[in-house]
Amino acid sequence: MVGIMLAATHPDLVKGLIIGDSPFNSDVLKSGDNSHVRRWKEMIEQGMTAEEITEELKNREIYIPEENKTITAREMYGEDDPYFESMGIGLSQNDPAMLDAVTTKVGENFADYKMENLFPKIKCPILVLQGDPKHGGLLTDEYIEKAKALLPNAKYYKCKNIGHGLYLEDKEQVVSQIVSFLKEQKNQ
Repeated sequence: MVGIMLAATHPDLVKGLIIGDSPFNSDVLKSGDNSHVRRWKEMIEQGMTAEEITEELKNREIYIPEENKTITAREMYGEDDPYFESMGIGLSQNDPAMLDAVTTKVGENFADYKMENLFPKIKCPILVLQGDPKHGGLLTDEYIEKAKALLPNAKYYKCKNIGHGLYLEDKEQVVSQIVSFLKEQKNQ
């Protein structure tokens, strides 16, 4: 989101932009259930270690509507999914107030964050990596279609079987798209 805003407001400073399943409007942050983010903040405020946070993330319950049952994140994604440790370390090193930006202060912090206003101002090459909405990606196909009208020259790639975590979920798939995009830009 910061990259989008920087590329739109200071196009002379940005030579290229890679958008990694970042919301295009603040309404995504306002409409979602942020209870998990509030829990992340609580864990940080409680001074939990990276290991304790990792364990709690693994034990988080996930509802499976098709099966009408709840399972733990470790059952769904596997005990050794790199997301858990990476998030545990990252969250343990964060200031809990940082998470207010996406929970209680969304309207205040992102009042001007609207793709309709920002995208037409971006002049640099762009790669949009869309996480799969069925796997927790934030960018819906509808948003991608709207973006294509505003950013017709951008490159778009819909990741397969991974959600918002992108490189944490499938590093090779994401890195191959980024490397390809960067090589294209270097050759121009």
